[in-house]
Amino acid sequence: MPSRLLRAAVDVPWALASSILLVLTAPPTNLTFLIWIAWVPVFLALDRARSRRQAMLDAAAFCALYHFLIFRWTLIMPVAVIVFVLLCSVAYGAYFGAACYAVRRRPAWLRIAVVPALWAAPAVIAGNPWHHFLDTVILLLGMHSPLPLPFLQLAHPFGEPGLAFFVVLVNAVFWQAAAARNRPREAGAIFACACVLLAGGWVWGAGQVRRYSESAPPEKPFRVACAQQDLPFPWVWRAAHQDEIYRTYEEMTASAAARGAELVLFPQYQIPEDIYRHPQRWGDIARKSHVYMALGTYAPVIPEHYAEDAWVVSLVFGPDGRMIGSHRALHPSPFGRPMVVAGEDAEPIPIPSLGGLAILPCFDDVTPRPARMFSRAGADFIAAIANDGLFKGTIHPSLHLIRSRLRAVESRKSLVHCTPNGISAVIDPAGRVLDSLPGGRGLLIHDFANAKIN
Repeated sequence: MPSRLLRAAVDVPWALASSILLVLTAPPTNLTFLIWIAWVPVFLALDRARSRRQAMLDAAAFCALYHFLIFRWTLIMPVAVIVFVLLCSVAYGAYFGAACYAVRRRPAWLRIAVVPALWAAPAVIAGNPWHHFLDTVILLLGMHSPLPLPFLQLAHPFGEPGLAFFVVLVNAVFWQAAAARNRPREAGAIFACACVLLAGGWVWGAGQVRRYSESAPPEKPFRVACAQQDLPFPWVWRAAHQDEIYRTYEEMTASAAARGAELVLFPQYQIPEDIYRHPQRWGDIARKSHVYMALGTYAPVIPEHYAEDAWVVSLVFGPDGRMIGSHRALHPSPFGRPMVVAGEDAEPIPIPSLGGLAILPCFDDVTPRPARMFSRAGADFIAAIANDGLFKGTIHPSLHLIRSRLRAVESRKSLVHCTPNGISAVIDPAGRVLDSLPGGRGLLIHDFANAKIN
């Protein structure tokens, strides 16, 4: 038995090499060029597999190490979180290894097309628009790298799974070139095909970037402020400092209004009050500064029952202090609060001179479905108000910003990514970060054109 396991694990180091290469493409190293060859070692290992079990072991090892390193920021949470991540990762890898083994005898050209499709298939099936389930499967695709803008544009027509398909397709072509290394002429031809694919994707994407960056300057800009309040995260502190929290929101709103802001966005933050049912006091902040104000918090499903089921809610107040709209998160974070109840509707909130405002609180910008639902409902502008406070000092804020860039490209909407303590950013419809606020307390202010006109 030990010798059998040893033989099965002989190519695991090749699989782990792919894990390391893929991790190096993500923050903080951001060696994005490696993403085009990161899958090649594990593909070569799968080629050498003598049994389905060996192929499953190779692919599972690749996925487990990669996802452990990418999601290492969850180690500050209960151990069940990282265990859940690893179980999903191993299952994904085992499926992929078995599927690749099943097509091992097919022609090379067919394997080049089928293997990337097998990699992306679970995310396409789980996130289908008719009956979605387990949307977070999309986080296993490996698109945690800040890709160059031209390649990022592939997420618009094909979504994140389509972008992953293209990346793995290029890897598959390089894989076949490496497999044909003893036949130099054939290997050279296949290598040239990979280069053509990359060049074609770059040229097409560069055209898309120009298309979405050559708009005329707005005649009547609408000024939006993201208020990065940098308040402490622990619940004990929040419960003991309710007045300080209120004053912080009040002062930052007044400061943004003094600088010409017409809409002030606050990030998701669990304010120790049921603002959803008693919004008057917080509406006064918007009324005093005569601005639109949006904020995110939690609201108990049963009034006053804070330790039980809760909604992640976003509230929007008008310049007169009235609450003009609200939204419940469609896809709350799977990490942390198990009692959070998801919402069902995505209705844009109309803001004069700006257009229909889509609010993606908490985890809603990490998967494509919420932004897609808002786009179909006629949204013109996206505010992603996240709560990354617990993960300050980890790679999570950088990874979260990459997710927001994908949502901006997929929807072709301007997006403000607003967090409590960084990284907050303004992102254009091509996924370009126009401005950002890395950390600390501060205001990120940007002028937008009327989204309906432009």
